[in-house]
Amino acid sequence: LICVLISFFATNFLTTAVQAGLAQTETESLLSLNLKDLSGDINAADGGIEEVLQDDNLWRVGQAGGFVVCDSELTILTDAHKGEHIMDADIVSGVKTAQQDKCFRAAVLDIDSYCMYTKTDDYYIIAYLPETEALFHRNVSLFVTAFVEILIFAALFIHVYILIKKLVVDKIKNINGTLEQITGGNLNAIVDVRTHSEFACLSDDINETVATLKHYIAEAAARIDKELEFAKTIQHSALPEVFPPYPERNDFDIYARMDPAREVGGDYYDFYFISENKFAFLVADVSGKGIPAALFMMRAKSTMKAMAESGVSVDEVFNHVNHSLCENNDTEMFVTAWMGIIDLDTGKVSFANAGHNPPLICRKGGAFEYFKTSPGLVLAGMDGMRYRAGEFQMQPGDRIFIYSDGVTEATNEREMLFGEERLRQALNKNRSLDPEALCKKGQKRGG
Repeated sequence: LICVLISFFATNFLTTAVQAGLAQTETESLLSLNLKDLSGDINAADGGIEEVLQDDNLWRVGQAGGFVVCDSELTILTDAHKGEHIMDADIVSGVKTAQQDKCFRAAVLDIDSYCMYTKTDDYYIIAYLPETEALFHRNVSLFVTAFVEILIFAALFIHVYILIKKLVVDKIKNINGTLEQITGGNLNAIVDVRTHSEFACLSDDINETVATLKHYIAEAAARIDKELEFAKTIQHSALPEVFPPYPERNDFDIYARMDPAREVGGDYYDFYFISENKFAFLVADVSGKGIPAALFMMRAKSTMKAMAESGVSVDEVFNHVNHSLCENNDTEMFVTAWMGIIDLDTGKVSFANAGHNPPLICRKGGAFEYFKTSPGLVLAGMDGMRYRAGEFQMQPGDRIFIYSDGVTEATNEREMLFGEERLRQALNKNRSLDPEALCKKGQKRGG
């Protein structure tokens, strides 16, 4: 656009200069010719200038110009002012300073004009032509030139714009559209713009880059899958998975399973004897998923087991574990946990809840019901938190079911939560099953 504007103004400047020069040359020729004609008529007239003034012929130069006869007074000799006497100092001074038979400019009847004079013994004869008429053809030519140039430059500009848009911009948009799909995750998208060799090379380069990227991603994914499978094996090996775990004991039965949403997760369970007849069992859930949660889970599990086996009460176990997990917890992860310690001789259960889901208890011959108490704050949530222990009594034939929120927050294809009520109904519907069959049935149903 800048180049077009520069060309436009430069062309019109040159056109103005050339046409102005031509107009001045034509004006000088017209004034000179009219002076010669009027001088000849005056010389041929017996009465001189007075006879010419009385002549009915119109003396004009062009359409609006005329003559001035200058002696002691100035006499205008035109069709509208024939014989009118005026005094015009500008004309007088102009004649005195101008060169004979040379064009000069002066104001005649308050109109800027081109003038030329010739001199006799008694008077000056001045021919004049208004500038507007003298430059009329120049102005018309300039207007026509400018109008034509505007049309030409506009047509050229539009044509170049259409060509650039069609040949370049639209192709770049096509490439960018495919690149948006690729950056959005669709690595199977292919750039296929081949209208010109440059775009064909660009398309091939992009496609080769994406193909190389897919190759490296596939290699990285395979390597990560292998490492995650190895991590899953390590995680599961840390959980008790042999059932029945104590075949020599017939005074209780226990079964547990974990099905992580990913290869590895933060949920875990554990159980172990802390004395001959005191048995600890727990379910915990680490915030987050993946390897970070699994590592945090292993740390919490080992700390909790070490404290429980030291013989302290369940609330002191949580107090110590909370303090330990709060140290160097840059990831700000936390753990919900429900832990119980049962005295197998008396059936008394001492428990603590750190923000975990409430368990369900089924009394012998009865139904599963939620055992809800006020939960404490999650572990690793705030250092110095003190947890409280609770107690309840279990009788022979009673059952307790502990779970993580992965059960109640499971969703179906309509994004509906399984929920606590469905869990209670499912347990009561299958309460005749033994612990292993009950857990496996829930896993098969996706619960």
